[in-house]
Amino acid sequence: MEMPLMSDQIPIITMRFKFERTSSLRFLSHLDQQATFQRAFRRAEIPVAYSNGFHAHPKLAFALALSVGMTSSSEYADLRLTKKMNSEAFISAVNESLPNGLNILDAKLVSGKIGSLSASIKRSMYRIKILDRKPDKQLMADIQNFLNQNEILVEKRNKRGKLQSIDARPFIEQFSISQKDHNSLQFSLCLNYQNQKTIKPTIVLKSFETFAHREFGDDLLWQIHRENLQLNI
Repeated sequence: MEMPLMSDQIPIITMRFKFERTSSLRFLSHLDQQATFQRAFRRAEIPVAYSNGFHAHPKLAFALALSVGMTSSSEYADLRLTKKMNSEAFISAVNESLPNGLNILDAKLVSGKIGSLSASIKRSMYRIKILDRKPDKQLMADIQNFLNQNEILVEKRNKRGKLQSIDARPFIEQFSISQKDHNSLQFSLCLNYQNQKTIKPTIVLKSFETFAHREFGDDLLWQIHRENLQLNI
């Protein structure tokens, strides 16, 4: 059976891959991360499909942008190819061309039309570590009282950059102390997605910080790691 064709008659072939970003590149912006992958694809001589038009660009789509300062062991992206390629060869070639801090963990070649990654996200799980803050006996009670609220109003910027008030409570599936450490606070946070929308973990933690009358310091110093990104695929 022949594969479906795009408008320019190139077969639809997609390499869907999972990758990690470690602490050495935690301050990489999403655009810089995208450019880093594009350079690696060129060096590795991957048969990348490009968009039409004067400013052609690789057909590369990420499931979710990873905020500056965060690390992750569960990121996903789709790369359109012009011809089939062995997934193991893809992983090996690209990883040799990527800098330390970015590493492809898994890849799967998919032929034909597939749903977008961004529309497939179910939930994301985070581990948040705050140094120089110690847990206390009241912390668990504060978390429970925070979650017991009927609504948790927070401010979030819309696509136009304007602040709007939203209820964060429906997005929070789980929030707890993940590990007791005398030298730091460590939280576990699970956020779900509704109509492709969610909230940032920093927004949740800042809201809890205010609610519990606590001081967690500069959020740029928080160590936020995305442990898992669950997809409907």
